[in-house]
Amino acid sequence: MEERIQKQATVALDVKKVDGVWRATEGGNNVTGTGSNVHEAIMNYVEICRDISQAGAAAAEGAAKVEVGP
Repeated sequence: MEERIQKQATVALDVKKVDGVWRATEGGNNVTGTGSNVHEAIMNYVEICRDISQAGAAAAEGAAKVEVGP
């Protein structure tokens, strides 16, 4: 049986094209992609954030088991 913890987050990205390169900025973190790759760059950034979040959740779970009722 697989257990999942799902959280939703809203992230505001400032996306602009500078010198032919798309730049998405959020919280001081930059993501770059050229031309139509801006979507891929943003999705890569989102995936990195997800990985960091999951790693933090795994560390927290290892530190203390928490039971959550329905």
